[in-house]
Amino acid sequence: MSDIVSGAAADTQAGHCRGPLAPFGLNGPPEELFIYYIRGLADDRALRRREDFLGNWLEGGCSFLFFGRPSEAAVRDLLLSQPELELIQEHRVQYRDWLGGGVTAFREGNIRVVPAWEDPAPDPEATDIFLDPGVVFGAGNHPTTRGCLREMERVFAGQDVETVLDLGAGTGVLSLAAARLGARRVVGLDSNPLAARTMRDNILQNGLWGRVLAACGHAEGAFAIGADLVLANIHYDAMREIVSGRDIARVGRAILAGLFPRQAEEIAAMLRDRGMRVSVNPGLEREWPIVSACGA
Repeated sequence: MSDIVSGAAADTQAGHCRGPLAPFGLNGPPEELFIYYIRGLADDRALRRREDFLGNWLEGGCSFLFFGRPSEAAVRDLLLSQPELELIQEHRVQYRDWLGGGVTAFREGNIRVVPAWEDPAPDPEATDIFLDPGVVFGAGNHPTTRGCLREMERVFAGQDVETVLDLGAGTGVLSLAAARLGARRVVGLDSNPLAARTMRDNILQNGLWGRVLAACGHAEGAFAIGADLVLANIHYDAMREIVSGRDIARVGRAILAGLFPRQAEEIAAMLRDRGMRVSVNPGLEREWPIVSACGA
C-alpha cells in the first residue's frame, strides 16, 4: 500500500517535543518562497543538506522545488547532475499567499493548534498540537479541518476509539488530534512524499512517535489496516473513489469533509448504499458540511 515514512517506536515522552525538526524549526517561515518548476522527477537528496531548501513537491511527472531564498546556482547544479530534467518556470510568492493565509494559532473545542515556532501562553483547559506546515497546504484553520476537529471531539467523548486511519493526511493535524483525543494507533496516509515527510516531522514535534504513523501511498487497500474511525478531509473526486468500494462499510465510523453540500449528499447516498448509517451535519460554514457515517 505505501512506503512507511515514520515507523513505530516506544513513545517515551509525555506531552510535546519542541525542536527544530520540521522545515521552519523554531524560526518560523520565510516571508517569500522561491519555487522552481521542473519537468521530471528530481532526486533532491543533495539539496536536503541546504538550510534554505524547503521541499520537493512531486506531481504529474514534475517537481516543484521550494527554497527560502533565490537558489539559481543550486538548481543549475541539480540540472547538470540530472540532465533528464528541464527547468520550466521560476516563481516568487509570499509564503502567506502560498498557504492561502497566515499560519495562526486557533482553538476548536479543547484542541489548540499552535504554529511550531510560537511559544503560546499556558492554557490548562486546552490540549496543544504544535504544527509546522512547511510548504504543504493544511495549517489547520480551514473550516473543513475545524469542522472535523469538532466532530472528532464529539465522537471521542461518546465512545472508545482505539485505531484511526486518516486519508489524505497532509500536514497531519487530524492525525495528531486523534492521538491527543485518546486514539492508541493512528495511521496518516498521503500520496505525496513531501506531505508524508512533513507529517513525520510534526509527529516528532509533538512527541507522538510510536502512536502516530506517517505513510506515503494511495488509499486503495488502506481499509485492510482496519480502523475504528476513518478521517478524510479531501476533494470530491478522491472521496468518491474511496467510498465507491465496499470496504468502507467495514470501518466503525467515518468523518468526511472537503465537500460542497451537493457533493456531500451524493457521498452520503453512496455510503447508505453500502449499508452505513449516515448523517450530513452543518459544518462551521454553510458551504462545508461534515458527513458522519457508522458501519452496519
